[in-house]
Amino acid sequence: MRPWLVLFFALAYAISWASFQLLHGPSLFTLGPLLAALLLAAVTGGGTGLRMLASRMLRWRIRPIWMAAAWYGHATSACPRPVYQVGNAVKAWKI
Repeated sequence: MRPWLVLFFALAYAISWASFQLLHGPSLFTLGPLLAALLLAAVTGGGTGLRMLASRMLRWRIRPIWMAAAWYGHATSACPRPVYQVGNAVKAWKI
């Protein structure tokens, strides 16, 4: 078993849930894996390890049209529901 891999998952889990508990919500919950990766890259490889991690994270392996499609899909799915649907839901709840 690889001890660094186990430590990464343990740190990611601990950072995520600690931030959830300390900040009373999921504001930084999703940053746990990123912070664990940065911490372990710094500990195991120093500055070189951080540069290698950054270069791997920023390397593009897809055509730009597919990235644009992904961003467009995310942006359109994140739009709020139309007001009339929300209004009907509130009437159904009898608030």
